[in-house]
Amino acid sequence: MNKPARKHLSRQSGYKTRPIADALHQWMIAQRQKVPDGSGTAKALDYSLKRWAALTRYLDDGAVPINNKREENQIRPRARWRNNGLFVSSASAPPPS
Repeated sequence: MNKPARKHLSRQSGYKTRPIADALHQWMIAQRQKVPDGSGTAKALDYSLKRWAALTRYLDDGAVPINNKREENQIRPRARWRNNGLFVSSASAPPPS
């Protein structure tokens, strides 16, 4: 059994991830009915409920990671360099060593 298949299997049964996600979904729907329209909480719940399929896609496909930390860590050095590069030739930049 390959790694994505094992992850898919464990997300479906072993770690009880699917039932927890389903319970969270039902709770969010119930809370949304209690919260007044236009409030910050209502907007946050609407955002999550509207994107529920994308938020739980990792449960159905073992090849999809739960988070994107690996990708963010690969992007961060380039973004940091780009941000630091803004000050290379400015008057407020520290002098070159």
